[in-house]
This record gives sequence, C-alpha cells and structure tokens, in this order.
Amino acid sequence: MNPMTDPAPAQSAPRDAFALLKTLAERHRARQDAPGFAGAPLLDLSIGNPDLAPEPRWRERLQHYVGRDDLHGYGEFRADLNQRLRERFAAYYQRRFLPAGAPTLLDPQRHVVDLLGSKEGIFHSLFACLKPGDAVLMPDPSYTVYQSTARLLGARVELFACDERGQPRLESIRAEQLRGARVLVICSPSNPTGIALSPAKLDEVLDFARRHDLYVLIDRAYAEIAFEPPRGGVLGGAALPAPGALERVLELHSLSKSCGLAGWRIGFAAGAPALVAKIRAAKFNADFGTFLPLQCVAAEMLDELETIAARNSAVYAARMRRFVDGAAALGWRIAPSHGTFFLWAPLPPGFDGDDLDFVEALLDATGVLVAPGSGFGPGGAGRCGSRWCRPRPCSTKRCGGCARGRRCAATRRPERARGRSGRTTRAAASHVKPTPSRPHPFWMRPLATRGRESATHRSCSAVLASASHRRIRTGSYESA
Repeated sequence: MNPMTDPAPAQSAPRDAFALLKTLAERHRARQDAPGFAGAPLLDLSIGNPDLAPEPRWRERLQHYVGRDDLHGYGEFRADLNQRLRERFAAYYQRRFLPAGAPTLLDPQRHVVDLLGSKEGIFHSLFACLKPGDAVLMPDPSYTVYQSTARLLGARVELFACDERGQPRLESIRAEQLRGARVLVICSPSNPTGIALSPAKLDEVLDFARRHDLYVLIDRAYAEIAFEPPRGGVLGGAALPAPGALERVLELHSLSKSCGLAGWRIGFAAGAPALVAKIRAAKFNADFGTFLPLQCVAAEMLDELETIAARNSAVYAARMRRFVDGAAALGWRIAPSHGTFFLWAPLPPGFDGDDLDFVEALLDATGVLVAPGSGFGPGGAGRCGSRWCRPRPCSTKRCGGCARGRRCAATRRPERARGRSGRTTRAAASHVKPTPSRPHPFWMRPLATRGRESATHRSCSAVLASASHRRIRTGSYESA
C-alpha cells in the first residue's frame, strides 16, 4: 500500500465539511443563475476567506519591490533577505509574547522558517512528525485539514473530547489512543470554535506532551485576531516561552488574517529546531522560497503588526457583536468568540432537525450558507459555524440582525452606517432592534411552511441524501 495515495481502510472516510459546503454553494449558484429564480442570492459565510485588504501603502511597497530587477529570482538564493525576514519575525514574537526585558527566545536560524501560508505549515509540520501508522491526537471538533493531512500521510487520527467551554479534555484520551502517538495538534484561538486555550489548559497540554513524549503543533494563525487587550502589553496564548517548550513545540503563525494578506501566502513556523530543520529541508525540495518582493514587504509589516492587526480585529469584532446582538433579539443566544472571525453557535431554539438540516433550511430560506458543526467532527453535532468576512448587503430574510432594506448587521464595518447625506441614519442606529412587524424567524415556523418544496431545497436534499453525506451524519470524515 502506498500511504500517500491509499489510506488505510480504517481511515477511509467520506467527504468533509468543505466538500459538502462546496456542493451546496454550487447547487445554489446554479439555481440562482437559472431563469425565474425567486430566492435570495448566495451569501457564503461558511468559508473563512478574509475580505479585508492591506492598506494602500503596503500595496505600494509591494509595487516598489516588484519594480526592482534584482528581486525576481528564486527566493532560496537570497539568503540575506530571508534572514532579515526571519529576524523580523523573531523580533515581533519577542515583543508581542514576552515581557519587556526577557532574554531573547528565538534564534532566527534555528527556530524560525517562513512558509507559503500557515496551511502549508500544517502539512510540512505533520510530515516532519509522522510516518505511516503513527497516531496524531486532536480535539473534536477541529479544523478538518489537520485530519485530512494526517490521513494523507498514512497516520491514524485520534479525536478526543472538549468540555462545555470548548477546552480540550486531555483526561478523556484513552491508553489505546496513545499507542504510536507522535504529535498533539491544537488550534488556539480555534477554527472552528473561536475558543482560545486558557493559560491553565495550555500548561496542562505541555505537561501532557512531556509525560507522553509528544510533539505539540499549535496553530496560531488567528493569534492576532483577539478581542481583549493584551495584559501588561503581552499577548496571551504563546507556548514557546514555557520551560522546555522549545524542544517539542512548533507554533504556526500567519499574516493572512491579521494583515489581510490571505492571497499573498506568507506565514511562519517557530519552535523545535529538529522540526524546523525538517520543514526547511522539505521545502527546499518542494519550492524555491517565497516571492522576494513579498518577503521584503512582510519584513516591514512585522515591525507594525500589532497596529495592523488591531485595526482588522476591530472590524471582525464589530461584525461578530452585531450578529450576536441581532440573534439575541430573536431569542437565539450565541456566545461571543475569544478571537478569530468565527462564531460557533448552538442551533436556534425551536428548530426541529440537526445541524445539516439547519444549514439546508437556512440556505433555502435566506440564501445564507453556514458550516454544519458535525463536519468538523462528531463533537460538533448540533452546532453551526459562520465566518464574518463577507461585507455584503443582504435582504430582509438574511439573519436576525437585519431589518428591512438595511445591510446585514453581521457584515458591516465598525463605523456607523450613513445615509446619502453623510448623516447617521435612524435605521442604522437601531438596525438590530426587533420590531413588532417583523415575522418570526424561519426556524420558528413549521417545516411545512419553510418552502421545503423549492428547487433549491430539492437540490440540497439530493446532496444530503447521498451515501457519502449520510456518512457525514455518523461522524466519519476526510478531505475531498
């Protein structure tokens, strides 16, 4: 058996949440483009594709470096520029995650490697840790790419439970799950839940890894999308400063979300020298380094990352808060996230069905597509996830925070909406307040009155009734 192409039968699984969402979105777009379509156009809140662009000055800096004739060769052969980039990341980490005056933590040569985005880092990190037959531990629910990558490598995925606050329950890991285990994967703040590890839980994770001789991969792609100010100027959640952590912990960082550079592809892995060396060797055989003008701009942005990230965090926090408030006005209570642009919500009260039914019904009634919680693992059943990175107008039916003819409360920027005269409109100031004339939200209406016989519904029902998607309901997953 070739572990790169033929996963073990026990690990074979149907499609994951993203495959289902892609199918639902394509079906809805096809109906939307058909003559006579009377429903709402698609508003896809299921995938975290950031809409915030970098400020013009950073694009101008990129243009400046693109204009240089000496920056169009392979990045691998400009060690001077790559060294500067890694030095700037190490300096950023020092001032952001350690108290003033602390000894220098990261050696740019031994502890840092740049990545084509942190998603590439997931693959290279697991590739550095695992061989076919090894086990990887991860919380349930979790980002499906961790699971699909591990299976692609021929590894065994072992899920463990989280508590009611979204914190990992390491005590639930059974002895048989630890057999052959090499690495524990954590995302903090989490995709999909938006929950960050508490300081006590982070210490527990590191102690657990030490006792069982595990590497720890901590995905910190959303570290800078934080909604609480740093304590004493130090942003929480970093694992590398802990005693002994540099020998077994690898953190993944990204500029995609914090700086609006999702399509530019730049990130970093920092931590255990043995893993950094393996990643660097793998990348030398897979690519020739990051585009040199991008390395130059990223080095400059790292010196101002706190300011850039704070601006974007304010946008995401305002969108989240408006949706949470609007949903609460309809009786749907959703706990705010600790960070990220994700909301992890229980199904609204009164809805008769599971999370896949809800995703289908919401799409059919409003054109809004959210992610089914069960697509991220059995522990996500009964929940749904949304990503607040789509600032588009929406119709009356869109969501609980929308009033007639106004923009979606969940997708507006933090500044107050303004009318044509430039003055703040009365509608904008009160857009999340319930009105006596507003109809009950669609999930409170009987199933028979939700337009269940529409073409869109029939199309989605066909998808959900397929053999592969029936297995999604039982908690078995893999990448498309």
